[in-house]
Amino acid sequence: MTEIFLTDELTDTDKLEELELIRQKLINNGAEINPIESSKNLATSFMDVMSKASVIWAMKISDADVFTLLKQASIFIGMIMDFQSEKEIEDCNVVTSQFCGLMEEGEKAGRGKVVTRILYDMFRMVFPPRSKAKYYIYCSWLNCVSKKNSTYLLDLEKRKVDRFLEKWEKDWNISTVEERNLRRAYQFALQRLERFEDAANAMEQLLMLYSQDSLTIDDAVKDGHTCILQAITTENQFRFDHLRGMDVIKALKGKPVYHLLEIFITGDLDDFENFLVQEDAAATGINETNLSTLREKMRLLTLVELAFSDPDVSYKMIQDKLDLDEEGVEDLVVRAFQLKLLRGRLDQGNERIVTTYSITRDFGHDQWLNLKDKLELWQTNLESVRVSIDEVNNLEMVRP
Repeated sequence: MTEIFLTDELTDTDKLEELELIRQKLINNGAEINPIESSKNLATSFMDVMSKASVIWAMKISDADVFTLLKQASIFIGMIMDFQSEKEIEDCNVVTSQFCGLMEEGEKAGRGKVVTRILYDMFRMVFPPRSKAKYYIYCSWLNCVSKKNSTYLLDLEKRKVDRFLEKWEKDWNISTVEERNLRRAYQFALQRLERFEDAANAMEQLLMLYSQDSLTIDDAVKDGHTCILQAITTENQFRFDHLRGMDVIKALKGKPVYHLLEIFITGDLDDFENFLVQEDAAATGINETNLSTLREKMRLLTLVELAFSDPDVSYKMIQDKLDLDEEGVEDLVVRAFQLKLLRGRLDQGNERIVTTYSITRDFGHDQWLNLKDKLELWQTNLESVRVSIDEVNNLEMVRP
């Protein structure tokens, strides 16, 4: 549908009257806003009014009323304000950025469904080609969307996001920092939408944007920390050794979060419990919400390590290592089978588990050499099969 702009039909007085309607609605909801000064430009006046808009997040105001007011304000930006000159286009960027900040504030206040709808509609408005309005709107929408706020979804396919960035880099010369901000918001959205595999890939792509001379800046440290914490807390994710190969993660060596990553790659439950005692777990990101998940994951990884060391491991050994009773051992083993961390069977009569496969937690140099040997053996065997087939075919050809 073609967007209709009203700016040519509205006088400055009409625009100020429209802004006054927004101001009065905010005042009616408890805001204290000074009268609009006609001497100021429209963008400044709008920002003055909307700077007091936080009152609408009060729970006594219905979602419908909040939506109506924000819809009116978003239309004011996208269809009433006139952005033509370079100064006005810069005003468009500032106004849109401030409004998007208000939307993110609303999401934190529990109005996620409302603000994601507002941002979804704004993204489809027409803005001056040289303004960054759509960049700010898309980033803000990404920061607000979640599993419970997913009714109005913009494009989230990686190729579409890459295309957005390619176009915006060309049109607006967005900086590396701005690209990282968008990639970070994109990863955050995928994580909150529980698209964990896509989120992990997006995080790794974000980390690759840091150059060698920027590995220790605050954003790199925070993103690396977040990457580790999200990985170890993500349900059904048990392989973490690949993270150590990333430069941003390597730069965290010596920090508690890197030690935590090492525990999840090569350690066991005892190592994890010692970490909780020796380090500031809360500062690392471990809290009451994720602690039980991390403990359960470490139990499973410890079981994997026991099975890797001895494919015919006794209940007694597992009980002693993990402080479980017999029923707890069997439940844990069944869970490991379900997650495909192990393959094998429970030998309840002999109180043992017999495993034929366990995941490799740390795939390093020795594992690559082992894989090379196996591939070479398979190649030799295939060659032997080919030779045997050729011999049979030759015999068939000479048979009378």
